[in-house]
Order: sequence, then structure tokens, then C-alpha cells
Amino acid sequence: MRKELKEFLASEDMILYLPRNYKTDIISQWMSCRNILHPPLNWFIIQFSKIIPKSSWTSAYYRLLLGMKIGKGVGFAQIYPDHLMPEGIEIGDYSAFGWKVSIFTHEFTQHRQRYGKVKIGKNVLVGAFSIIRSGVSIGNNSIIAPYSCVIGDVPANEIWGGNPAFKIRNISPLHKSIGLKRNTTNTNGSSLKANRENKKPKVVNLFKYTE
Repeated sequence: MRKELKEFLASEDMILYLPRNYKTDIISQWMSCRNILHPPLNWFIIQFSKIIPKSSWTSAYYRLLLGMKIGKGVGFAQIYPDHLMPEGIEIGDYSAFGWKVSIFTHEFTQHRQRYGKVKIGKNVLVGAFSIIRSGVSIGNNSIIAPYSCVIGDVPANEIWGGNPAFKIRNISPLHKSIGLKRNTTNTNGSSLKANRENKKPKVVNLFKYTE
């Protein structure tokens, strides 16, 4: 079944179902698709990533050693990417992840194996201790509240939360613009650079929103 999993990762499909091998227990199903050393090695890599002090370094580390697709400006607290198939995770520019977020790309049931990619858009915020199920996509600018369990697709520009996560409300246009476009002017229209040169900088509140 390793061939099927490899072809799935190279395809545009989001979810792959494989039959269970009834000769072994449910949890050990992964051995039919992955080298026995693959998950333990990834586990050690993920544990080491928790002591990396800078998110840009963490992003490069995940790209290089885990095969994750990560955009620019992504912020990480200590998170838990799936150690069985981390290369199925894709994260867009300027997204951020709170403390101990878990991102799964596999699950096993009594009768089958389920592998799923996770696609997270740009400028997405995932709150601490949240869980993202395999096969899920989250649209641009959306927010996942802390302690949420996301089991289905989340459209762009929405706030979701709960277990299972549900839509709370839409996001205001102000929030959607933050993080994707750098602000170069003050609220009165003057240049931030000019203020610095005049040694009279003004404090600009970029985060004046309630989401």
C-alpha cells in the first residue's frame, strides 16, 4: 500500500481510503504504508522543533526535514504535526498556530485506514490546543477558536469554534487586510518613515478589531 500512498501525495486528492489488514491490530495499520523507522524519526524531529526559538527557523526546519509546505511569515508556538504523514500538510503565508495545536493527516477505524491532506490558507489563526482532522481545508483569513476540533472544511473569512467546530460568525473586512498588506501610513495619512526621520513617531494601532 506504500505505492498507493505515494501516488496520493502526488495527486490533487484530499482523502485516501485503504482497507484494513485484519491480521494485525488497528493501531499497527500504518506499517503497511510506511517504513517502520519513518514515524519514530519524525517524532524525534518534531520534539526537537519545540526548542527552536524563531518561527522562521521552525518553518525551514519543517520544510526540510518533514516535507511540509509552508509559506512565508508563518508563526508557530509548540505544535504537533502528524508524525506519520507530515508532508500532507500545507500552510499559507502569515498564518499562526497557538500552543499545542495538533494537525492530523491519518486515522484508523475498525474497518479502514484514512489518510488526508490538510490545507490551511493565508492569514489563518488557529487557537491553542485545537485539533485539525485529516482531509480538512481552512480558507484564507479564518480564525479557529482555542480548544476547537475541526472535522470539516472551514470557508474563508469566518470564525469557527467548539467541539466539533461550528461557524460562529463572519470576519470583518478590517481583519482580513491585516497581515496580508504592510501598512506604511499613519491614520492621519502621513508617512511612518517621515515620522521616524523627524524623530516624532506616532503609535499606530493596527489591531483595532474585536475578533
